[in-house]
Amino acid sequence: MAKLSVICCTNRRNPRFDSILDSLKRQTFTDFEYILVDRLYQHRKDEVLSLFQNTSFKFKYFPDKPNRWLGIRTALPNSRNTALIFAEGQQVVFHDDCSQLDSNFLARHALGAEQGLCVAGTWISYEKEWDEGPYGKEYRGRIIKQPEQCTTDWLYGANFSVPLEAAVTVNGNDELYCGEMGVEDCDFGIRIGRAGYKAIFDPECIVHYVVDPSEAQTKLGEKTGTKGLSPLPPYLDQGTRKRFAGDLRHATKSNQDWEDEKKRTPKQRMLDDGKLHFSNEWLIQLLHKQSSRWWTLGNAFSLSDLRAKWQNYKQYVDGLQSFWKVLKDWQSPYDCDWRDGQKIEKMNAPLGAHSVTYWTP
Repeated sequence: MAKLSVICCTNRRNPRFDSILDSLKRQTFTDFEYILVDRLYQHRKDEVLSLFQNTSFKFKYFPDKPNRWLGIRTALPNSRNTALIFAEGQQVVFHDDCSQLDSNFLARHALGAEQGLCVAGTWISYEKEWDEGPYGKEYRGRIIKQPEQCTTDWLYGANFSVPLEAAVTVNGNDELYCGEMGVEDCDFGIRIGRAGYKAIFDPECIVHYVVDPSEAQTKLGEKTGTKGLSPLPPYLDQGTRKRFAGDLRHATKSNQDWEDEKKRTPKQRMLDDGKLHFSNEWLIQLLHKQSSRWWTLGNAFSLSDLRAKWQNYKQYVDGLQSFWKVLKDWQSPYDCDWRDGQKIEKMNAPLGAHSVTYWTP
């Protein structure tokens, strides 16, 4: 089977590292490396490295590569591209930082990888710590019972994988989406499909994650969607049929940084219907108009070239620090937000309010 690079990106103050590590140890497929890109790397490096020491899998831990948005607004495409520079597996698997991974999670991704396919998985969401909340437990019927071919726009960030060569071919995630949260994964999937790659949806490839209770305005299923879910009791592992192990006392999908982002009204742009919409949707509309485009618009680099440069630096003791200086030269040269022309450095920086600093060599 193909070796996997499993990728998680976070800027949460209290991510679920404990439950993630517990579920990684329970995987039935073990030929993988784990890459964690942490926006708060500088503040918890020692703690995280201590937590992940002595694991049976290779663990890689990085800060976000240089980007004008760091410390200002969310920059998830930049985080994912950071991981893609260092990934060595044949298939790259993405999941969120508030997840419990089913014990067969990686095995299911590996099955698709053997066939050179992208894999879209599913998720089961919970109101709070794998338990019953004011909107009840999570019991939803499965929509799709068996794996079947799907389009690559099914590749959502919470649970999907693609061949590494596919990610490199389309030049990774488009960093033009940095500054707002949402639909960057749709763009990534659409472009991978245009580059000729096929996808499969696997309803048995499952992650479990907690939904912020403050977001649950109606029934939980209506709020979070109904994509290929199974009628499973709370925190039941699909592979072992056992309840999750690990310390689940600490509540929290969200942290103050994400809360600040949510409270801020997203920027809008007028779309073809003459109405104002979430600004990132303007980029999706543009992508559909440019029906043959599979390359990025906002990346001031070639992902393939950066990966090659890293191979030249990694052999040296100070290779990572030297390579980081190279990455600074490949930031976007634009210092204004394309959405409205606002100077990025002049925007309100919620992270700055908490005296957050970022790693520099």
